[in-house]
Amino acid sequence: MPYRKQISRRLALYLLLFSSLITLILTGIQLLLDYRYGIDIIHQRLQQIANTNIASFEQASWTFNEKSIDLQLEGLSKINDVVRVELKGPHGEVLKSYTGISGEPIATRSYPLNYLYRGQQNYLGELVVQVTDARLIQHLIDKLLIILGTQAIKTFFVTLFILVIFQYLVTEHLQRIAEYALRVNPLQRFEPLDLNRRVKNHTKDDELDLLVESINSMQYKLIDFHNNLLQSRTDAARSEARFETIFESIDDAVLFADKDHKIVHVNRSFCRQFQYSRQELVGQEPQLIHADPDDSIEAAAERSHDGSRAPGDPMEIRYRRRDDTEFTGETVGAPVITAEGTHIGYLLIIRDITEKIEVRELNRQLQRQLLHAQKMESIGQLTGGIAHDFNNILGIVIGNLDLLQREVAGQGEAARLIDSTQKSAQRATDLTRQLLSFSLQQPARQVVTDINKVIVGMESLIARSVTPEVEVEHKLAANLWMTEIDPGDFEDALLNMVINARDAMPGGGKLILETRNCALDELHCRYNPGCHPGDYVQLAVSDSGEGMTLEQQESIFEPFYTTKPRGKGTGLGLAMVYGFIKRSGGFIKVHSGQNLGSTFRLYLPRAANAHSVQPHRSAAGQPQMPAAFRTGTILVVDDEKELLALTRTFLEQLGHRVMTAGDAREALACLAADPTIDLLISDVVMPGGMNGYELAEQATRDRPELKVLLASGYIDKSVVKPGQAPYSATLLSKPYTLAELEQRVRAKLGEQTESGMPSIPA
Repeated sequence: MPYRKQISRRLALYLLLFSSLITLILTGIQLLLDYRYGIDIIHQRLQQIANTNIASFEQASWTFNEKSIDLQLEGLSKINDVVRVELKGPHGEVLKSYTGISGEPIATRSYPLNYLYRGQQNYLGELVVQVTDARLIQHLIDKLLIILGTQAIKTFFVTLFILVIFQYLVTEHLQRIAEYALRVNPLQRFEPLDLNRRVKNHTKDDELDLLVESINSMQYKLIDFHNNLLQSRTDAARSEARFETIFESIDDAVLFADKDHKIVHVNRSFCRQFQYSRQELVGQEPQLIHADPDDSIEAAAERSHDGSRAPGDPMEIRYRRRDDTEFTGETVGAPVITAEGTHIGYLLIIRDITEKIEVRELNRQLQRQLLHAQKMESIGQLTGGIAHDFNNILGIVIGNLDLLQREVAGQGEAARLIDSTQKSAQRATDLTRQLLSFSLQQPARQVVTDINKVIVGMESLIARSVTPEVEVEHKLAANLWMTEIDPGDFEDALLNMVINARDAMPGGGKLILETRNCALDELHCRYNPGCHPGDYVQLAVSDSGEGMTLEQQESIFEPFYTTKPRGKGTGLGLAMVYGFIKRSGGFIKVHSGQNLGSTFRLYLPRAANAHSVQPHRSAAGQPQMPAAFRTGTILVVDDEKELLALTRTFLEQLGHRVMTAGDAREALACLAADPTIDLLISDVVMPGGMNGYELAEQATRDRPELKVLLASGYIDKSVVKPGQAPYSATLLSKPYTLAELEQRVRAKLGEQTESGMPSIPA
């Protein structure tokens, strides 16, 4: 057989191509890095000019020292990579210019020249510097030629050396192995292959040694093949016996029918599952066990292999037992084909999946509950964001109305119109608070509460809230556990559910308020996503009204969703209930059906400490104001420009000195520049990566005596870190009136210092 050194040639070509490719890639990367480094050096030179030369230029320009200016311009023009240096006057005219190296400018840097004289900045013009990368590019081209030349020489000699070694170590031995393989004949006397290698490492086998051993081993296997063939006949008989054992031991029902659809064989599980004996089944048609006359063993086998499902994927088919009870069977069917391709029958494997179907249906219900919970969470986040922006807008409207009211006090019609507008703005404020209540971003004041007492105290209010045709029944459990909630929120939630039940019974009916203690275990929570094992106080509000469909139940807690006619409801009542239950750490379940009434079950966690005391608040719900107050310097921080200007105007009318900032970084700069600032008023949610809590923490770290007042209508507890909680205690909720702002500012500026005396601005 003719022998050509094709492998050696391909190896040489591949080595050259690979080496060239690697050389080009690495060279390109190196030149790119060198270019970036050179560009960085150029920009550093430009920055160095700003650091070292601008001050002297400003001094020389102010004193009209032309000699100094010329020397400095000439020195700058001689800096590496500088193309041109210009000195421009205050009106942009070019006063002086110097030219450096030739080249196309890639960057131009302007340095404004200002001189501080008697506390006033004087603009003198600007220094313009143009730089080029021509010298850098020429250096990189020279370097590229050197690298490519040296790499080409190295690649050539390395490739030549590898070819020589490959020919000596591999090629000649491969030729000998090929010649030996042509002479192999299992009928002739076995002669092992031996390469007679001149150089051999006797401690370890290499790839050629392994190949020789494999060829010799292959010949031994050919000899054993005939003996194994004889042994296989004996094994086939044993295999048949094992198959019968396995067939009978399978837990699933197995049926074999011939190509004429007659049952030939079934296992014990089949007889037990379908309640027939083997003698009763053999010879019958499989149609005997199908609940649907259109089902057949042939159709099942064909559907299993029609390409619409993966091989082995089961189908669900209805079957009938001997006692006429039906069940769903997970079925795998297949035609039985011999090795010669002859079709001899069908095989069916049937598994009773009644329990599996029940679990699957339960999983579907749980999945729907989980998707609903995720949807409610997403709606809550969106609602909270909208309410935050709406609060800022309302803050501007309410503040301007307060200022207008002061201007037109006692002016009849104008004062009446402003008062009417203020009432509408207050209604909008209540609406945003309802939205924040749903989105869980409104802070709650939780205290240990006996909800039985709250319900009893609301009996008259509940009676007035329903029509006379509605019968109200209380089923309050004795020894009811305490729960830690906001009692006011609970009253609002209960009243909303009562009104919702009343509207569901336009012709009258029965309303039941029921409380009880309940302990939920792991099993219950596994099938009710959103709850956790533990002790709960349950409130059930049931009505005998119209009920709801499943689709309505999935949306009833969404804001602005209502089943009532237009103008009859806002769609926020049940959204407030949802927000209350989530803030309280509990969960809510709804059971309803059309014309079957509705039941809302609220699960509130049992209080860990039944002796907690409700925090004391003044009658107005705000800290008591000191009798005396003083003015001071106030820094107001807010990203809403109109609200910032409004707050500044109002505080200045009160006699305060006011500074403003649009974000936290600007505020920190103001605090560092002015040590006389007494009070920091900041929004919580701001752009720029630093919120109001972080701003307050950093500001008071540098100035412990600084007073802080945070304001926000969007409270996300996740942004409050340890050590920042004190700022939440005096949080000013948006939107606020100017009177509330004045009251809180006076309280802050009236706080006592550690010595017991009012703090005085520096």
